[in-house]
Amino acid sequence: MAVLRQAVGCDVMTDEQSVSERAYWAGMHWCLAEEGENQAAEQATLAVGSTAADLVLSRHGGSLLASHWPCVQRTKNSDARQQMVAAGESLAERFQRREKFFCLDDDAKTIRIESVLATPLVFYAANETLEQEFGRRATQHARTVRDQLVRSDGAVVGEMAWGEEISDQDALDLLDVATSMRGFEQCFDFTNQTEFLIVAEMNADYWLSQEARSSELEWVVQAWGTAGLLAVARSTKDAERTVACRDAAWRAIERLVAGFVLEQWQQQPMAHRFPTVLALTTALREINDS
Repeated sequence: MAVLRQAVGCDVMTDEQSVSERAYWAGMHWCLAEEGENQAAEQATLAVGSTAADLVLSRHGGSLLASHWPCVQRTKNSDARQQMVAAGESLAERFQRREKFFCLDDDAKTIRIESVLATPLVFYAANETLEQEFGRRATQHARTVRDQLVRSDGAVVGEMAWGEEISDQDALDLLDVATSMRGFEQCFDFTNQTEFLIVAEMNADYWLSQEARSSELEWVVQAWGTAGLLAVARSTKDAERTVACRDAAWRAIERLVAGFVLEQWQQQPMAHRFPTVLALTTALREINDS
């Protein structure tokens, strides 16, 4: 954490950064904040802007959860809470009743794995507004994503037109596995519905089976996979899976710190740097909190 605090402290957020980059930035600060030192992270969250709710309709919806949920948990900030509720409501309104999923952007027929990262915002909005229909929609969406995009071995297809079926020939990306793993584990965190944890466990098992390949992936993919493994390790009741996930995560963290943070930090554009460090700090926070 000390190495990351020093590196992040050299970066300066400007008005030129996108809403998603500001959200990633805020999420990093929450992960790095010492106990009781919330002011900088809270300011970074509020600086995300009034258009934060729009993030949930894009492929960066998960960044809003990373920036705002810690703020609500630690400071009870009403503005952050209202933005989370607004984001969840915005996504809930994009529910396709016949196909039973939330559509992102303007494409009403394509299911995307990124949407599962934003789904907990709908569960949150349901709890805060007591709107049970929101919770039902979020559950139906997560099930549709699982049934359409996640294979029985835990591999994942990033997107697919509704109604199509996964085949063995589909191109599979470990970033999609990491996205699914983290997203479904967060859905479990917000609902305690075991069906979501089961999907995350399947994703974790597949990731572990591909560990040799995962070490050669882009830093951001390795980082999100590591965060997902540690989240599953925290939630699973399977002791062997816990050990396997933690061991693999530690190996990945050593690679990330040595290769990315200490060697390639400054060479990376902020658009790539922020998501990678958010994932890495999220992983380290999982370790500290366990």
